[in-house]
Parts: sequence; C-alpha cells; structure tokens
Amino acid sequence: MPRKELPLPEGWEEARDFDGKVYYIDHINHTTSWIDPRDRYTKPLTFADCIGDELPVGWEEAYDPHIGAFYVDHNTSKLSKIQPTSRMRRSIECLSDM
Repeated sequence: MPRKELPLPEGWEEARDFDGKVYYIDHINHTTSWIDPRDRYTKPLTFADCIGDELPVGWEEAYDPHIGAFYVDHNTSKLSKIQPTSRMRRSIECLSDM
C-alpha cells in the first residue's frame, strides 16, 4: 500500500516550510522530521533490503537545475551526488571479491 494511503501515526502532522517542502511534526515527542513516519512501513529499512535503485528509509532523491540529481540522507544530514544504492552495491561486491 502506498504510504500516502496510510494515515499518519497518532500525534503526527504534515506541514510545509517557507519553500513548500513537506516536513512532519511529532507532537508527542515535540520533534520535527523531514522523514515521513509512514516510510518505516513502506520502504526498505537498509540498503541490503533495497531492490534496484530503491532507497531505504531516510534517503531522498532530489534535483537541482544547476547540479542535476543528488541524494539526501536525512538520517545524517549529508548530501551525495553518487546514487547511494549503486555505491553500496559496489562496496558489497568488493567485499565479496576478497
């Protein structure tokens, strides 16, 4: 089931920042997050669980007209120009060749 069809967990609210980007408010724990809390039910939890170019919970593909596609890891607040699933797959292949 697509995550948008799932209700937000109790105590959560969807909101938008000044640029219109969606974020989530957890009223129970008094926190905010860029990560949709429903992702833990609809996305892989780790790169090992990903199929193809799928991204795990906390990761997002974004686009900038000047630099093109890039990837955001909301878990660590880091950015990457390299598609993280293919980077992880190469790392796993290198380890299995040892």
